[in-house]
Amino acid sequence: MSKHLSNKILISKGSLGTGEVGTLFVYKKEQDYLNIPTVPEEGCLKLRANNITTIGIEETDGTEDQSIFEEEKYDIFGNVYLANTQNRLRQLDNPDDVDCKRWPWELVQNAKDSISNSNRKSVDIEICVDNDTYTFKHNGEPFNIKSLTALMYKYSSGKRNNSESTGRFGTGFLTTHSLSKIVQIQGDIIIKGKCKGFSLTMYREGEGEELLNGLKRTEKSFKTNHSPFGWTAYTYHASTRKNKEAGRMGIQNFKENIAKVILFCPEINSIKLFDNGKLFEIERGKEINLIGSDCQKLTLSLSNNGVKTKKTYLYTKYNKPNDELTERFEVRRNLRICCAVELDDNNNIFVDTSSPCLFCSLPLVGSEAHELPFIINSPDFEPDSERQAILLDGDRIDEKTKKISVPGINKMILDKSKSMYRTLLEFICKNNSIGNRYSMARGLQSIPNVYRSFNGQWYYDNFICPMRNILLEYPIVWNGTQYFKLTSVYLPKFDKQSKEYEKKAYQFIFQLYKLVPTYEDSLLIKKTIWKNDSRLHYVNMKQCVEKIEGLKTLDELNRNIDVDVWSWLSRFLSFIQVYHNEYLQIHAIIPNMNNKFIKQTKDIASSTNVQENMIDCIENLGMDWRNCHINKRIVSFTTGTDHNIDYAVSKIRVYLKNNPNKKLILIHYIPYDCGDEKFIKKHKMLYEFCKTLWSDKMYQIKDGTTFPKELWRDIDEKVFKELLQTIENYGQLNDVITINFLNRFLECVLEYYYYYSSYSIIPNKNGKLCRKSSLYRDDNIPSLFKQCLKECFFKDINEELIHDDITSSILLGKKSIYDYSDFLHENFKKSETYNYYNINNYMSSQQKEKAALYLIRIIPKVNSEITSDYDTQNKQINLYKLYKKFTKRNYITSKIERNEKNEKIWIDSNKHIIKMIKNIIERYSNITDLSNYLGITYKETIKYLKQFTLFSSEGRVIPNQNGKLCQKISLYNEGKWEDISNEYKLIPDEMKEIANLLKYDVKNILIHSDMGRICGENKSYEEICNTIDKLIISYYNADKKNKNLKVAAQYLIEIYFDNIGDDQAKIDFPNTFLKKDDITLNVIYDKKTRKDITEFGKKFGEESISSLLNNENVVNDIITGELTDEKYDNLKKLENEYNKKDIKYILNNPELIKKSINEMNTNSYSISRTLSINKKIEIVENITSHDTNNDVNELIFSIPSSPVSIVSSSPVSIISSSSVSSNSSSSSTIKNDKERVCVSFSRSMVSEQRSYYADTFNAVMEYGDDFDFNNPINKRTGLCGEAYIYKFLKQTGEFKSVTWNSLLNGRGNGQLLEYKGDVYHIVENGSHYDILCETFDGCKKYIEVKSTVGEFGNKVPFYISKRQIEMMKTIKYPDEYVLAVVFNVMNNPDHFFMTLKSDNL
Repeated sequence: MSKHLSNKILISKGSLGTGEVGTLFVYKKEQDYLNIPTVPEEGCLKLRANNITTIGIEETDGTEDQSIFEEEKYDIFGNVYLANTQNRLRQLDNPDDVDCKRWPWELVQNAKDSISNSNRKSVDIEICVDNDTYTFKHNGEPFNIKSLTALMYKYSSGKRNNSESTGRFGTGFLTTHSLSKIVQIQGDIIIKGKCKGFSLTMYREGEGEELLNGLKRTEKSFKTNHSPFGWTAYTYHASTRKNKEAGRMGIQNFKENIAKVILFCPEINSIKLFDNGKLFEIERGKEINLIGSDCQKLTLSLSNNGVKTKKTYLYTKYNKPNDELTERFEVRRNLRICCAVELDDNNNIFVDTSSPCLFCSLPLVGSEAHELPFIINSPDFEPDSERQAILLDGDRIDEKTKKISVPGINKMILDKSKSMYRTLLEFICKNNSIGNRYSMARGLQSIPNVYRSFNGQWYYDNFICPMRNILLEYPIVWNGTQYFKLTSVYLPKFDKQSKEYEKKAYQFIFQLYKLVPTYEDSLLIKKTIWKNDSRLHYVNMKQCVEKIEGLKTLDELNRNIDVDVWSWLSRFLSFIQVYHNEYLQIHAIIPNMNNKFIKQTKDIASSTNVQENMIDCIENLGMDWRNCHINKRIVSFTTGTDHNIDYAVSKIRVYLKNNPNKKLILIHYIPYDCGDEKFIKKHKMLYEFCKTLWSDKMYQIKDGTTFPKELWRDIDEKVFKELLQTIENYGQLNDVITINFLNRFLECVLEYYYYYSSYSIIPNKNGKLCRKSSLYRDDNIPSLFKQCLKECFFKDINEELIHDDITSSILLGKKSIYDYSDFLHENFKKSETYNYYNINNYMSSQQKEKAALYLIRIIPKVNSEITSDYDTQNKQINLYKLYKKFTKRNYITSKIERNEKNEKIWIDSNKHIIKMIKNIIERYSNITDLSNYLGITYKETIKYLKQFTLFSSEGRVIPNQNGKLCQKISLYNEGKWEDISNEYKLIPDEMKEIANLLKYDVKNILIHSDMGRICGENKSYEEICNTIDKLIISYYNADKKNKNLKVAAQYLIEIYFDNIGDDQAKIDFPNTFLKKDDITLNVIYDKKTRKDITEFGKKFGEESISSLLNNENVVNDIITGELTDEKYDNLKKLENEYNKKDIKYILNNPELIKKSINEMNTNSYSISRTLSINKKIEIVENITSHDTNNDVNELIFSIPSSPVSIVSSSPVSIISSSSVSSNSSSSSTIKNDKERVCVSFSRSMVSEQRSYYADTFNAVMEYGDDFDFNNPINKRTGLCGEAYIYKFLKQTGEFKSVTWNSLLNGRGNGQLLEYKGDVYHIVENGSHYDILCETFDGCKKYIEVKSTVGEFGNKVPFYISKRQIEMMKTIKYPDEYVLAVVFNVMNNPDHFFMTLKSDNL
């Protein structure tokens, strides 16, 4: 429109106040239809809804009269556009699957229809998918103004008079909006006879005004281009999830159906699909006219991203003028039909069930439910508006026009297709290479489930039935060898819907009737062939049963089937039983064991698993079996009341129940074939047990093959009961009821007869037969403990413990030593005073002590990782050691595992042991006497006393510092704790000596320092000082000439005061300090002493006293007589003979002096450090008697080749036998063939000491040299020992790894070692251990090996280097340093291990 119009409309609404007037401006322009600023978006609709009271129009321009109708036209046009598009577009917001699949075909249809009114014969099509962008292109005819307008405004004249058009830009095109409501269109258009290019964007989003505004935007977007483009293109951008789904579904449907479209639309020259870079294209092959037939064949070549496939179609066409169409459309029209079937690569008919059968040039997507025996295409089909079905509901002739109706056209096409169906069948059935002919029955089984404009009855009467009749004329059924007509074969009818059923039923029908389709065809025919047609011969299982019954005999049945009749009938009966059990009771088809057919009754059963030996047994008992049981050759069928093995067993059981005295007969039968070795073993044992107890009733074992295990169930129980009762009656082990017999019997009942526990059949350790409930397993209860309870408490534990020789795995509770701790406690707490009226609560002290002497010998095992003396287990071990030490006896002990329960065992008895030890200690008044009794050192005795105080400090068992045994209450701890120094301030020894001189022996009241601080009170340094201070003054005042006072005072004042200083002395000894000068002059230095000092000063000078004080050693040597004038003269001569440098050198090398001394001692010889271990060593004692006046005080080691004497203070001398003289008290000689060493002992040495030293020296001589690796022979001894331990550790399997440091891992240049048949390559590496073992939990064992060729003796010396000791100290728990000592390494080695720790004490 060239002119603008603006009206001002005055309105008054009920929603406004009284008298208020609203204003509405309406602008009408060329491309603007409505613009209502003052009214809401839905204003134009609400104007009618609101209560408008007055409307006034105010003229603003002089053109109102001319534009009144224009406004109404535009309004009507807009409403028409909305009516045509709005509802359908709303549906496409959520398109259904049919819409999603249809959009490509609508565009293909438009492309094809574009050339319908031109001379063009074909069109090329391309579809391009780039992610979510879909572009459809074709090179058909350009648009004209009319067709473009129809596209924009959704208007279509349809194909009313155009036979080549399938409808263009109608409702179908709206379906493409399932991809997008915005479409970019580019193409060519003819305007005023000239072809130009154009582009526009179609906007169809929203509803109402938004949709109308979109139409205006579409108009505005139209642009032309002077040059044509040559292609028409539609571009869609899928933005929503539904859009994207529609895109992919449409492309997939396109791929599935394009081949058929190409077949039916020759006007499509080519079509390509570019699917995200993947090219899909199809090429039409050459149409082949089949000779002798009205059929043609066409093969299409498809390429999907380079993957090439083919599709072949067999079809027949019809294209002839049709008067009814010509009359209806008033233009000359042909009726065009094409009926086709697809053939696969094997020339079998292929049915794509996902593709529609109906095509109107293009697939009628949505019509898939309308199945047909073929694919039918007709451009003349009249589908519904959505192209999802053909219209069949209505009369053939339109009642008004008297012309053929729309449904009539479709009916006419279907009528004509029947003859075309016959044409296809004729060709197919003449060509034996075409298979799957049953597919030609597709769609004829029943009326299709079509509900839109469909007349089912007409369709059945006029299409399905005639088509069936045609089909029955042709051989379409394949039986595996040839094709037959449907009326000539037996069609399996399956009563159950399962694959298993169908497969089995088919086999039976096939073997009985022979002429049936193949199994595969039968299943497919079931889906396609109709039922209830008397011309067809359906066979089900009931008819099979009736046929078998009619044959009457097995022989007749055998003549009717080609397989083994017994096997077949077995399977058939089993099948009938599972799926049609009622037939068995109605029809006699079951053969009995006499080969007669019988019906199934409650008395009929099979006996497949009952073998002849059992049946004969039953028959011999007088029971009937064969007449009422199925023939045993029927192997896979049983009746509902199956009598097989269970029934046979029940027969035997009933018989044996009525004849119980015959039960042992069944025990003779052993079921060797039952497959259960345990069951067989059980019955062999039962037989042997019965034979042992009732030898007169038992005879040879019989073969019970095929007898079921259940047959013995009740019988076994009865036999077990009788066996158990008989054994129980014996009461005690004897020649019949032996341990061997009971072990076997118990193993049997343990597994097979639970109730054995109710009988006394298990022997205790005393051989008495007991019940299981009264017995326990011995959980390592020591025999000492058992003896203790029996002798001291009159309780025989063996009565409740199972016999040691019973090896069966009876589940019993265990009794350990801990289980009797309460019993011990109850007895130990009994009164030791006899009471006639309460005798059960009496136990004498002698009995208790006797029990304690047993219990102390039961000790926990040592755990090297737990070293605390306060550990309960260690305390008990220590108590035993104390008891052993103080009683001076060796005891037989029993060791038990460490356990927190252990303490209860000894808690009462230990009191008696402690009392015994205390009594022994109290026999002696001092440590010296006690140590002499014990035969140990003074220090060791104190160590044992200290250990004893961990248990008790009662009695006179605590030594004071003078070694006297005292009561704890009479002693004090020495010193007190000082916080400043953070330690105890002890009493100096000087104070103790001073106090002792003053007749105050502090040591008598102080606990021995090695006993620890266990007393209740302390005696402090200050207290002792105070006492001494008082005693000094007291003695001074009483007797100044007292010798003890002089010494005490001199030591205290002259020495101790100097040590502590005057200030401290004044504090510690206030009284003495005040009178120290008086005491010094009157007590320490009397008149004579002062005179001697004066004379010494006059003779040697006053400085001489200071010189003496500065040379204390010289003064001491003079006082003791060590330094005499003669010795002094000799030293002066040595000093004059040699200079000071030489003397210093000699003094720094004392071995030179020793060597010179040894060289002068020509009578001295050595103990050889390399004495051969093979030389016999002897100890010869008391060679000669010696003078008793001289004791030997030297121990001399001499070496013959280099005589050197090592002198030390010792009561023993080792000298050569030639040097034995009268100076020795007694001697022993260690000798061999060439060398002899004499050991000389002091006369004062007791015989036990001499024996000890002799044994020690002998052990050193026997073993010592083996550990000297400087000797090559001993080096081999050591390596062989290492090899022995290495192999031993490897073979234990207890270590993750075992590494021998000297062993080369592979071949090398090391030393070759052969030992015990093994060869090793050895290289020295200088490690301080020989073998490293690692346990599976990561702990390491460092093993040092010491080896000897000698056998194990009483004492074994070995050497450990300083570095090895240092390494031992570095090993931290849980790692260990272990010593392995190997004896007799060259012959039959033996060994032991020792764990070495630096902190054991």
